[in-house]
Amino acid sequence: MSNTYPQTRGCGEDWLSVGLNVAWDRGKLSWQSVSKRLQMGRRAAESFGAPERLEVYGLDVEIQAGGVRPGGRRGQYFGVRLRYRNVFFAFVESGEYAGTGYNVWCEVSSLECVAVGGMEGLREIYREVIAAWSGEIERERMRRVDLRVDLTGIRVSDFIAAFDCGDVVTRFKRDQYARWGAPGAETSLYLGKSPLQLRIYNKSEEMRVKGQAGLLEYMQRCVWKSGEETVTRVEFECLRSWLRERCGIDSVDDYLAGRRDLVERLAVAQVRFVTSDGRVQAWDRPMSTAWVEVHGALVRFAGEPGRESGQRARLGAAGVDGTRYWRQALPMMMSAAVYETGDEIANIVQFFEYVADSMNAHCSGGEFERWLDEARKRVFGGKLEIVKGGN
Repeated sequence: MSNTYPQTRGCGEDWLSVGLNVAWDRGKLSWQSVSKRLQMGRRAAESFGAPERLEVYGLDVEIQAGGVRPGGRRGQYFGVRLRYRNVFFAFVESGEYAGTGYNVWCEVSSLECVAVGGMEGLREIYREVIAAWSGEIERERMRRVDLRVDLTGIRVSDFIAAFDCGDVVTRFKRDQYARWGAPGAETSLYLGKSPLQLRIYNKSEEMRVKGQAGLLEYMQRCVWKSGEETVTRVEFECLRSWLRERCGIDSVDDYLAGRRDLVERLAVAQVRFVTSDGRVQAWDRPMSTAWVEVHGALVRFAGEPGRESGQRARLGAAGVDGTRYWRQALPMMMSAAVYETGDEIANIVQFFEYVADSMNAHCSGGEFERWLDEARKRVFGGKLEIVKGGN
């Protein structure tokens, strides 16, 4: 839905999507009443070129400009987009859904999802929104996971040239391939198709075409931190059907537990770009410099391989110990804090302040200290002295 959510420099990012079937009350507070307020906010956002903050029947939300088709050109159109408590929502304007379609779409990064307590915490947020506007959730399901990395100094045409020369090892079929743009100045390369697709495209050009000059300037200065005019995004889109069948991932919690193994399956086993060497078969060659950066960024983001990969666990209310999610999330969150500004010690202090309350709810005794030490060694090779906030 939103491909412009700021990404931590030096790390990958993900985006989790959940679809909801919601039955709206036709009584005093109907969906039509709520929709009118949301559309008013959307028009204001479109007029001013910036999100519009608005109180809508008890909720303070940030309404975005324009609508979206989460499933692509043929997908159902969601005419209203907003953000509430760092979760993005999209709503079908009519409030209706047909067949197995969804009329509410939720998206969140796993960093935010873990911070609110995994799937149970996310569920509390979207249930709060739906209940406040007199709706009832009839069906909810994880729809898709996107994993992506932004690269500076590398162009889409570099990947296309490597593909044309056979410098790629892939399980995608050769006919599941598309490119856009003039030769030598291509803007997009797609491998595969639903339910699993790799998209490599010129993100900075996409933002220019969409008229997002202000956001582009912010991303270049504060997120990408590069003077490069071209930023290439490498993005895997994985639908739930493929995740369930091939990886045993059937829910957000499954994904949080098995994220690191999924990275290896996608960026090594499914596809990898390799160095040019006609004397050696492609599958025996090392990764190209560009793909080393892609793989490394996703690994830094995802943390160490999860030993509980594929197990169906639930947090809190299901009576399952949620500590393993925090244990796996620590390297990811620590990396994110550090790569944001490059200041290791200062960000470790911020890191402690950010997660201490949540961690204490899951840990006792010296567990918290041991896990932090594990995370420190994974992220910094054991060379960084941990400094607690306030010391």
